[in-house]
Amino acid sequence: MMTKAELEEEYEKRIIEYRKILPYLTQEVQDCYRGLKENNSIRIDQDCFFTIKGTGSFVNKALKFEIDNETKKEIPNKYKYENPFIDIQDQIRARIVVYYLTDVERIANSVINTFGNIENNDFNNPNDYEKFGYQGRHIIVNINKNLIPDTINVNLDVIPDFFELQVKTLFQHAWSQAEHDLRYKGNGKLSFDDKRMLSFAAAQAWGADKVFEGIFKRQENCDK
Repeated sequence: MMTKAELEEEYEKRIIEYRKILPYLTQEVQDCYRGLKENNSIRIDQDCFFTIKGTGSFVNKALKFEIDNETKKEIPNKYKYENPFIDIQDQIRARIVVYYLTDVERIANSVINTFGNIENNDFNNPNDYEKFGYQGRHIIVNINKNLIPDTINVNLDVIPDFFELQVKTLFQHAWSQAEHDLRYKGNGKLSFDDKRMLSFAAAQAWGADKVFEGIFKRQENCDK
């Protein structure tokens, strides 16, 4: 395993290459659901946008140790990712923010039908607090490097084989953004009461999605 400094240096170099393909990937993903958008079958608040995992976040993840299933403790000197540049799936990630749960499913399915996927997780019914921030559809999508235009002067050898796409409702997006800010950028760790209040807020957001989805479905059925 590389040292922290070596990982940082190498990842910074790769970020330069990753940025070169983001406009291409954005267009490709948007093309997947363009037809749905044009015939008003989906309602989008924020169209597909890409980001790159920050260097600090990547390095911290790369240096994580495996957790023993029985003791729930780290296994010394056994890293979770043997090759983090290959194994970490969210170095390049995208998000689409939509109005309703129906929109989440329609967009996710259109992307999968076009790109294919390595992993497809539906987190719309989380069963504990720690998973509420992951609400939505999380899809690990293939990057077909052979289709990247030659006009993009990029080193394909360092481009990951996939990116992570998250499709979320407005409520899911708002909750996850605020929770992430409090958890990782706030002053100090979250207390038990903090987590309890966040769980309450998450439940409210989950319920709001269900209410709006129900009304939307009834209206959609009336229009048919």
